[in-house]
Parts: sequence; C-alpha cells; structure tokens
Amino acid sequence: DGRLASDESPHDSDGETECDGDCDDGDPAIHTGAVDLCDGIDQDCDGFVDLGGCDALELDGDDRVTIPSASGLDMGTALTIEVWFMFTEDPYSWTHARAYLLDRIGSYRLWYSPTGTGNSVTDQFFFDLWHWEGSFTTTEDWQTGVWYHLAGSWDGTTSNFYVDGVLQDTDTVVKTLPAVSSDVHLGSGDGGSHFTGLIDEVRLWSVARSEEEIRAQVCQVDGAEPGLAAVWSFDEGSGQDVLDGTGAHDGWLGTSAGVEASDPARVEDDPECFDLEWCDGLDNDGDGLIDEEDSLIGAPLWWLDGDSDGFGDPASTPIMGCAQPTGRADNDDDCDDGDPAVSPDAVEVYDGIDNDCDGWLNEHGVTSLAFDGGDDGVWIDDDPLLNITGPITMEAWVYSTAPNGDEPVLAKEHGGGQQQYWFGVFYNGFGLLIGNGSGWGLNARSSGSVPAGSWIHLASVWDGSAWFNYADGVLIEQGTWSGTPPVTGHPLTIGVNSTYDFTRFAGNLTDVRLWDVARTPSQIAGEMWGVVDTTGLVGHWELDDAEGQVAADSSGNGLDGRLGSSTAVDARDPAWSEELPEQP
Repeated sequence: DGRLASDESPHDSDGETECDGDCDDGDPAIHTGAVDLCDGIDQDCDGFVDLGGCDALELDGDDRVTIPSASGLDMGTALTIEVWFMFTEDPYSWTHARAYLLDRIGSYRLWYSPTGTGNSVTDQFFFDLWHWEGSFTTTEDWQTGVWYHLAGSWDGTTSNFYVDGVLQDTDTVVKTLPAVSSDVHLGSGDGGSHFTGLIDEVRLWSVARSEEEIRAQVCQVDGAEPGLAAVWSFDEGSGQDVLDGTGAHDGWLGTSAGVEASDPARVEDDPECFDLEWCDGLDNDGDGLIDEEDSLIGAPLWWLDGDSDGFGDPASTPIMGCAQPTGRADNDDDCDDGDPAVSPDAVEVYDGIDNDCDGWLNEHGVTSLAFDGGDDGVWIDDDPLLNITGPITMEAWVYSTAPNGDEPVLAKEHGGGQQQYWFGVFYNGFGLLIGNGSGWGLNARSSGSVPAGSWIHLASVWDGSAWFNYADGVLIEQGTWSGTPPVTGHPLTIGVNSTYDFTRFAGNLTDVRLWDVARTPSQIAGEMWGVVDTTGLVGHWELDDAEGQVAADSSGNGLDGRLGSSTAVDARDPAWSEELPEQP
C-alpha cells in the first residue's frame, strides 16, 4: 500500500494501526474509538481538536452575554445566525413570553416562544428579521439535556430556518436591515426575556449560508471564512472576556465587564456534533458510510404497512431511512393493518367497523335532507319495533331556519289518546313529548335555545321515570315523569307531524336516530358524530342517500322511509342537500 512494513502493526498496543486510522501510533490513548478530551489534542482522530472547544455557557434564567455595538454587526441585506443550544429544564413549563438566544434590538434576533404565553406560535424558535418577519421552526419534541443546532439564513429576499441542518420553514422577507447602535445580547433580549440552558458556538455571518454550507461546518469554523462576522465559542476557560474567533467583536459575561449576578457560568460541555448524517448522498460524519440509519438527522420515519394500502401500523416500530423501504409507509395512520379495505382513504359504511380510521363507527355521510317548512316530510310505515312503551332516546343533527314554531323532527302520534312520542324544536326550545293513553303525559320540549341557521345536535332521553334533554352533548334540562305510552298503528314521520300536518320542520336534518333504551350522557356526548354501541338502536336514518325517494334505515331493521306522499316524485319531497355539520 506504499507504507513501510513497520506501519502495518500497532506500536502503542491500542489495537489500531496507522492504516486503520490511528493518528498517533505512539500513544495508546489516541485512536478512532477514543473520547476526545478538552486538552488541545485530537484523541479520536476525526480531524477536529476538542470539537470547537471544551466549554459552553450555562444561563440560569437571568444571565446574558454582551457584545458591544459595532458597524461590523450591521448586516444590511444578508445574514446567517447559528447557535448550538441545550434546554436544561422543561421548556414546556416556561411561563415567560419569550426567551432569546440572540438579540440585537431593532435589527435581528433568534428566540424561543414557550407554551401558553399568548404568542401565536408556541414551542418553536423564530428567526426574526425585525419585526415579526422571518421563519419558524416546526414544532419539535424538544428534550432537556439534548444539544440542538439552529441556523437562520436570509439573503435579502428569502428567510430559511434549520434544525440540525434540516430545513424547517421558508418565508419571503424583502427588506434592508437598518444600521443600529444597539448591542448584541446572547441568552436574553435587550430588556429581559432570558433563556435557560446551555449555548455554544454562536456565529454571525454577513452572507446567507446554504444548507450544504451549514452542514459542512456544523461542528466548527476556523475564523477566517468569507462572510463570517463573529464566532463566540466561550472557550476562554475563565474570566469575564468573551472572545470573538475573528478578533473583531469581543464582549463580556453579564451586562458589564465586572463580575455580577447576570454572568453565565462556564461549564465543561460541548455539542456532540461529529456524528451527524443527512440524506444527501454524502459521508457527512466521515465514517466511510453514506446516509447510514444510526446517525441520520431529519430523515423520514417508516412504519410497517402489512396490508400495502399506503398507511402504516401505529403499533409497529418505525425505522429511519432516506428511501422508502419495501413494505413500509411514511405514516402510522392505519387502524387495521391487516385489512386493505380499512384506511383513512376508505369510505365509511354501516358495518360496525371504523372503515376510514377517523375514530367513529357508522357516522353519517355526504348529504342531509332539506325540508321547506311547507309540506315536506318522510314517512316510515308502522312496525312493532316502533311501538316503544318503555325507555326511549331520540336524537338528530338539526339545522333550523325558523326555530320559532312547532317543528317536529320525529313524531308518532294520532288524536284521541293515540299520542306515542314526539321529538323536535318548539318555539326556540327543544325536547320531547311522551303519551300516556289519553294525551301527552310528559311535555318537556322548551329546553335551551335552538339557534337559527346553524347546526346543533339535539337529543332527548326518557328512562321510564326521568327525562333528559341534551344540546351538543351537554345536559340542558332534566325532570321526572312516569307513565306507560300507548301502542298505535300510526306511521312514524320525520320533519312533519303524522297527524297534525300543519306542524312542519323548516331546515335540514341528518343522522336521525331512534332507540328503545335510555342512552347515557357519555354515549350522547361521545357518539354525536357516529354510532359506536348499537345496543337498542331501532332506526337510524342517516339521510345521506343523496338521491331517490328512499331514506334508508341503516340500523339493519329495515325501517326505510319514503320521501313525500308517495313513492313517486311529488311536491312533498324534501330535497337532498350537501349542507352538513362540520365534524371536528
């Protein structure tokens, strides 16, 4: 190989030769597997001495570094800020409005926006080109005790923000940063807003660094790069001075050159930046491997996709990789990875399965029925299942255009003591009626306030002795009544009163349900958007048939309804409508 034979065997008994990468074969403490110590020697033979230094600064929540103002800190129309940082306490528990890593008031700044502080973006960093112009990080799962590298780059037109060399956000910012006389502060803003944690290797550039350039020198710079305005590595060891590696912009700990409470502490810690690999076809970390999984930064995760429907199994363990592996998906959105017919792209059908993986079973679909308030209605022929003489639940999504009248949603009644049950809107309120064989024994239909022109979910329950009225899953009113409803042979109607044809609903209805059980509060609130437990479901008219004369019953009991007064199209038919409640 062109080397002398003496180089072919280790001389320092560390098991590694010069051919293997040992950069000092006379010292057993120096080899490619060694830990790099803070002593000015490259122990691990990676080409870096102490990886940019040995020390970082620890800021305790009221500390700062001051860099005096100078014209060389005015950036004009191009800028890059880089900083390594570590949270030392849970950032999601912070209550102050923002925390600055770098701030030059009136010009540029880099800051963190904690949760619950009234800011429009939280748990993120903002590369701010004064004032509120720039790019954000995406929301990260920020961890304590972990070093992160941030970089904000701006070329006078486009602002880019990177975390660990991976682009997070881009924004258009066309302006010129003004020349200002303010100092640069590290670890706090001009008036406070302090950061808590470690910082290291803070750099200012008067040029817009590219993603490739940021990655290539993420560990350290030599201080002579074109466009490098300042680099503060905090490796002075002791004292108040903070030296700039370019020699141009030295500063001090705290607010003044003297020792004070706002001085950050020097700690022996440093980012482990030598083991970073990106999906770029290059050997970034110099280990002879390209884009290897165990060192990748920002690469996509891939979940098992056992049914090959393009949606991964959330119970599987994801792997990181630059290219999609066979049998894996870039998401964990599947709810049944053994059935290709079940996925977020599937169409929900009434089969007791969450076909579309939205967390709901058998939810209503694509249409509602629009009733004109004049003579429209749906008729369901009498059936023994409809003669409910005990507990009952009636519910529907309701969009009333005129809630200030007598507007039945469900009704099964006839005069002369033949009243069974009624549910709907009544003079701006809502509720139910239950017959007792001689008339209405329970009259509880004035609960709450039904809005005009907006969707609301209404439900009424009677358990044989007590009644409950709910709006949007919330109990509005309750009371007591006991009795026995009669059995009749009259039809059930939707949107019209089967006997008193002058009372009619005006507006839209969808997802109308009838039960012969008293549904619980949790069932009412939890299943507004879709049925999960079908126990006691007598009829379910989703009203999402989209066309035709039939309002199908999806309960499985065959209680289909007929639009209008006949099976043919006539003036009493309600209209199919795409007006629907907006599911959260």
